[in-house]
Amino acid sequence: MRAIRRVLGEAFAPDPLFVWLFPDDATRLDATAAWLGLFAERYLTRAPIHAIVGDDVAAVALWQQPGETALPVASGPPTIGGMLAALLGPARSAELGDALRAIASVRPTRRHSYLQFLAVSPEHQGHGMGHRLIMPGMAAADAEGVGVHLETTSARNLPFYRSLGFEVSHEVRLEPGGPELWAMWRSPKAEV
Repeated sequence: MRAIRRVLGEAFAPDPLFVWLFPDDATRLDATAAWLGLFAERYLTRAPIHAIVGDDVAAVALWQQPGETALPVASGPPTIGGMLAALLGPARSAELGDALRAIASVRPTRRHSYLQFLAVSPEHQGHGMGHRLIMPGMAAADAEGVGVHLETTSARNLPFYRSLGFEVSHEVRLEPGGPELWAMWRSPKAEV
């Protein structure tokens, strides 16, 4: 799990969402890894995490499959919200929690697969790992006849996802003072 946290932290710390959440450059990497690590732990309770592993974990993808509900809430500490409060303080985490809940408004109501996180460690970016890692999840969605939904707050990611058939379905500004968020949708491909 430590290696997965590291990849998530390294990949997402420079993302505009995490720069906004954790503005302190000195602590952002650790805060991002700690907070996203809790998401990864919740995913492990119901399905394996997709990863590319060599000498270490180089890339990870966390998928919510069609028909699955939101991530299970932990029965004990630390909770995802509790971790955010510990990292930011109760007032700031409440303010940002309200802003993050706006993301739910762009999620499709129809049955779909949800790519919550696709992370490639910086030293492995640009070598096709993200593409290799996302393909099995998209193929599984196609086999189920469902589309794929994701969100990104990095404009740098838009061309990559568009090259895979995703289109922007919604744009939302996270407030107060947060980044632009793009919700993206990929319709299922018919089997040939």
